[in-house]
Amino acid sequence: MKNKNYAININNIYLGKVARINRIFVDNKAINKYEVYRSIIFTPNKNNQSQDLLYDTPNYPIINISTNEAMKLNDNTLVVIEAFSLKELLKYYNYNDILTINDIKKIYKFLQLLNIIEKKKIRSFKLKQEEVKMIKKR
Repeated sequence: MKNKNYAININNIYLGKVARINRIFVDNKAINKYEVYRSIIFTPNKNNQSQDLLYDTPNYPIINISTNEAMKLNDNTLVVIEAFSLKELLKYYNYNDILTINDIKKIYKFLQLLNIIEKKKIRSFKLKQEEVKMIKKR
């Protein structure tokens, strides 16, 4: 994101993985496989594509958020996979409703340290059982 003086509403912050599509065919059916490059903390833009909150990168289609029209994908297309909202987690840790770039940098570092990218390790946050179930569904 070019403007480093922005403020983002806690409802619009997502975490996902930037990946490249590698389409394979099994029994004449296309199956998308993904080669993961990095994690991304982002907000969906008006076209339901990822707008990176930390880096000036292209806006990638978000597999589980973008509309079908935005998902005309080819081999080697970069996309965001396994995206989920951080709203409940951030509320659990008493973050303000509006976050600055400094807040987002701290959150991203915190998430990396706790390895939240791997959803199966989400219990390390000591969330309530219903919060864990809700996040795992995403």
